[in-house]
Amino acid sequence: AGGRGGVEYSDRTAPQHGKVWINRKDLTVISDFGLIAGMDVIMVGVKAMASEAVAKTIVSAIEAGGGDDRSRLIYMLQNGVDNAGRFAQYLAKASEKVAEGIRVQEVSIGYNVLQHGHQFVKTTSNPLVFERGQLEGGFRDIEERFLTAVQRMEPVLTIELVSGAELTSVKWSKLLINLNNSVNALSGIPLKQMLEDGDYRRVVSAAIAEGYELCQRRGIKVVRVGVHPYVAMKLASTPSWIYNRLLPWFVTIEPDAKLSMLVDLENGRQTEVDFINGEIVQAGPEYNLQTPVNAALVELVKEAERSGRSPCLSSAELVRSCLGQ
Repeated sequence: AGGRGGVEYSDRTAPQHGKVWINRKDLTVISDFGLIAGMDVIMVGVKAMASEAVAKTIVSAIEAGGGDDRSRLIYMLQNGVDNAGRFAQYLAKASEKVAEGIRVQEVSIGYNVLQHGHQFVKTTSNPLVFERGQLEGGFRDIEERFLTAVQRMEPVLTIELVSGAELTSVKWSKLLINLNNSVNALSGIPLKQMLEDGDYRRVVSAAIAEGYELCQRRGIKVVRVGVHPYVAMKLASTPSWIYNRLLPWFVTIEPDAKLSMLVDLENGRQTEVDFINGEIVQAGPEYNLQTPVNAALVELVKEAERSGRSPCLSSAELVRSCLGQ
């Protein structure tokens, strides 16, 4: 929430709806991208398909500012599993010289944020996960100062610091959980309501099963991200009376919470389905894996993008489209 005196960060999933207040004097809001040249840390939170354009903007701003040799860190707050790698390539494509002075780091966002007018509220639990300890020299100094500042947001914002290998596991595990994003988008209803329907959950379980098998074949360790994807897959296939009793033990979901893909469709925007379910579909052939459920979800979301809205498919309709039943 914003106001004349500052910005309030609130978490409806935390005890007593925890809040952190950032005073106006400690907050600078800019619209001039040229000022990026003077920054040590840049956080990129745009949709994944906009990454290349943002990389070009950052390079242009640094070059216009004199192209100094200072070290900079860029943190990628996006859905997907290789955002940092792609962004580093986009930077190098725009300017190898500028790219040499930048290190791009992954971040895993374990929670959902819902917009209410001018307010943005954290509506699902799970932490914000940063990679730490893989940098050297000036990059390491910037990282330490930045992460120290971020940790001041606790306990309202839960922070975890992990190694690069651990973050790879976290990102892939989060991707498996995020495969339900497309189901939520196609249902057109809040996440909690969707998960209470056993047929929607059957599709979610089948999509996760394909992604889980892909991780096994690739040798990627799947870990708990709020809930372990394997547990989520099995839990989703249980009867609703069991599921609805067990879910609160794993994650807190506000009744009106919607996932980003549904919000995108509701606002007529392109979704990130290519970087979520599409990631499974694209990688499947290399590991001799059939991914019909995720392929169907990708195609259905693409159709919804072309129509400019969620199709609001019933759970029975989605089961027929994805599972052929």
